[in-house]
Amino acid sequence: MPVANYPVPYDDDDQRLDDDLICDVRTALMKRGFPELTKVDYGMLEVMLARFVYAERREITVIVKG
Repeated sequence: MPVANYPVPYDDDDQRLDDDLICDVRTALMKRGFPELTKVDYGMLEVMLARFVYAERREITVIVKG
């Protein structure tokens, strides 16, 4: 039976889940024909990726830009 690599343990110093990663996922979605993300969608994407990636539930601060 295959073993999952995710979620990974959360580390306060982990900077991999950053704005660049969120933008990369946004771009990948749009290239495949999904609609542009609104500010709210962008924040939700950040939260969902964090929940997928990290084992521990943690408070996620989302800043809606501009």
